[in-house]
Amino acid sequence: MTAASDLTVVIPTRDRIPILTRTLDALAQQTVSGFAVVVVLDGEDQPVPEAREGVRFLQVSQGGPGRARNLGVAQTATPLVLFLGDDMIPTPQLVERHLARHAAEGGPTVAVLGGVDWHPEVKRTSLVRWIDEAGMQFELAGIGADAGWGRFYSCNVSLPRTLFDAANGFDPTFTYYYEDLDIAYRLRDAGMSLRYEP
Repeated sequence: MTAASDLTVVIPTRDRIPILTRTLDALAQQTVSGFAVVVVLDGEDQPVPEAREGVRFLQVSQGGPGRARNLGVAQTATPLVLFLGDDMIPTPQLVERHLARHAAEGGPTVAVLGGVDWHPEVKRTSLVRWIDEAGMQFELAGIGADAGWGRFYSCNVSLPRTLFDAANGFDPTFTYYYEDLDIAYRLRDAGMSLRYEP
């Protein structure tokens, strides 16, 4: 069985303390405990949030979320890394489900994509429905046994540290968007199989 202590949650953030606080509060309410959390502030011009038990805050000069994630991973020693967006408020079972999927199907090339849905507070407008139906933000409908490397959404995805290292991490020249698609292509070349855990 894969233990919670085998996993580190890495969260890049910039100027979003209120939503980050909600995400960290939800991580503190997970059904499993013992995992580590590393939050990397993208930019030294931001205040560091108040200390929290089990959360390590780091700062890096502003360079985008990929560079921040690389620093977060470099500061970990766990065999699994879970990338989470600072605005992804997790359900209580999020970490448990990632761990269970790695335990059941894991291996050196298996990554796990978690589901993403609108928070209940978000009004279901016609625009929100269109974004979902068109797959404009996350194309999650109709995913088969292998989600495909093009769905490596870094807001809720876990993978072995060795696989991350085999792809040489995120390319820091991608300072804004598409850094996850870039690493996904290299992860594919490293043999990644992306499993979907809704």
